[in-house]
Amino acid sequence: MKRRNFLKLAAPVPLLLNAVPVKAFESLGLLQALDCGDVQNRCLVVIQMRGGNDGLNTIIPIASYDTYAGLRPTIKVPQTGPGAYITLDSTLPAADQIGLNPGMTAIKSLYDQGKATIIQGVGYPTHNRSHFKSTDLMLTGGDGQPANFSIPDGWMGRYLKYNYPEAIGTPSPIMPDPVGIQLGNKKPSLGFHSLEEHALAINLSGQDPAGFFTLVSQVGLDPIANIPDSHYGKKLEYIAAVEKDSEVYAERISRVFNNGRNSIAANYPDTYLANQLKTVARLLNGGSKTKIFLVDMTGFDTHVNQIGTDPGEGNHFNLLEMLSEGVKAFQDDLSAMAIDDRVMTVTFSEFGRKATENANRGTDHGTLSSMMVFGKHLDGGVRGTNLDLTTLDNGAPLNRQHDYREVFTELLHKWLGADDGALTAAGFLPFKNSGIDLVAPTQVADPTCAPLPETGNGLGDPSQPHVFNMAVPIAGAVLPLDEPLVEITDCNYVTLAPGFVAPEGSNVLIFPGDCDIVSPLSKQAIAASVADEVAIPQDEFDQLKIDRKGQNLQLEALEAYPNPFIDHLNVSFRLEEEQKKVQMALVDSQGRVVDFSIAHSFYRDNYYTFRLNTNRLKGGTYFALVRTEKGSSAFQVIKNTNNSF
Repeated sequence: MKRRNFLKLAAPVPLLLNAVPVKAFESLGLLQALDCGDVQNRCLVVIQMRGGNDGLNTIIPIASYDTYAGLRPTIKVPQTGPGAYITLDSTLPAADQIGLNPGMTAIKSLYDQGKATIIQGVGYPTHNRSHFKSTDLMLTGGDGQPANFSIPDGWMGRYLKYNYPEAIGTPSPIMPDPVGIQLGNKKPSLGFHSLEEHALAINLSGQDPAGFFTLVSQVGLDPIANIPDSHYGKKLEYIAAVEKDSEVYAERISRVFNNGRNSIAANYPDTYLANQLKTVARLLNGGSKTKIFLVDMTGFDTHVNQIGTDPGEGNHFNLLEMLSEGVKAFQDDLSAMAIDDRVMTVTFSEFGRKATENANRGTDHGTLSSMMVFGKHLDGGVRGTNLDLTTLDNGAPLNRQHDYREVFTELLHKWLGADDGALTAAGFLPFKNSGIDLVAPTQVADPTCAPLPETGNGLGDPSQPHVFNMAVPIAGAVLPLDEPLVEITDCNYVTLAPGFVAPEGSNVLIFPGDCDIVSPLSKQAIAASVADEVAIPQDEFDQLKIDRKGQNLQLEALEAYPNPFIDHLNVSFRLEEEQKKVQMALVDSQGRVVDFSIAHSFYRDNYYTFRLNTNRLKGGTYFALVRTEKGSSAFQVIKNTNNSF
């Protein structure tokens, strides 16, 4: 097979996907489907500036320029003449006046349009100056203090796994894409790593997306039968997991890319970063629902020749120009395709550089740097003030003004709609009320848009009582009509509502035996039901096999509406031939049936219609399972968290 550039997207030749690797993380679960305006379609693009970006030559402190120039007599960005800094915003207070590196003309344009925000003085407590460790800390949500120094998994992985826990490597009509995609760096990012699941990666380095599925199918190996419990075995396990991931998503990624287009209005430069961003834009245009894209820049470790003989030249200027022009083209592309209201982009680097220059026309490892956020729906401007260059620690400024986690928290919470549970999972809840306010007030996501994940027995907030109406059979579990309050303790502190009784003969509302049940019944599971719940005959459940594997029933003209649903769900479909009995069950993420219906006849032309009462279900993801004598089929539906108990 001829290898062609997978991300090389240079028109007018047929668009391809570029010579940088792409990884898709399937182990992080299912997309939330939200009935909350445009929040459901939003995504976050994270640009990692590897090497440690020099914040002082990125954002020049005009008010303290003389001090700055004294610390950097050779590599300073000049005030006037060739290579002079660009005054950002004359309306800022005099003490906060800043200049942009001359390579950032395009970012200045975005700022003037209200599509760029700059955050100064960004770092974390006890800042580490090692590339590897500081990168790990910022990808895991940690810092230099002992309690947060060795977090084993990534904040992106924790957030995604919490919010979308349902489909582990299982694309669905609702979420056919991986929730996280990494581009540009062959090494899988720790930011997507999950303790429970491998951060599985698709490596598309140097491949044409149209041929990617063929490539994956050709290089596949027979499954590894016995993986030894050893370091070598772990590597085999990882390889096997990567192959599985590739098989799951290969065809979808190729199809989405081929369906997408970039706008002719976007003037992408032919650079490593721009090619990645161009790929992201085309995937989004092609229908990708991925929530977090991680793209890569490298080269910011500017110990040598940071600036050229001409101030408007040099390694750092070139890097910032690449960043600036790539982001501007990306934003223009999104705008021309009318999808710029879906995307927010943020930059980060593992540390800044020392305020003092070195003897090689460069700078050494420092601490504080800056972050930038780009998007249509920003509350623009500058956050933070100029760094204090009069008091340094080993050449580095000390006045940290923002923790990097404040920025990521803001974007997860106010842009993607992460609630307190999601922020806790990401490790960012303490940074929720930082006041950094990056998202335009009219565009702040309602936290109720966030999915309510299962905890313990799937009862949501363990501090609140719930009426739990899961319908799962146990033979002979009959609760007498006069059974008083059924109280369950030691099971996430869940208690059924007072006066909750079940009709005689009911076989629904089952709790597993790992709860300490306060009840006169001796069984390890309690059966109960709300008064208007219809008891499900035990023999019907015995016939129903909840098995998502080997589904072979074809549902034609399938409709499930509204989806997301609130108080009811309608499902209709057509079968190839009449069936004597069609069963439909709504199953929660733990495999428990929460509603059940049987159709003994069809409506017309083998069409079947079901209406399920769902007003008592809590918000979350469910599987709608259809079963006949000919086979079964399942698909996913979402209960909106609004109006859920």
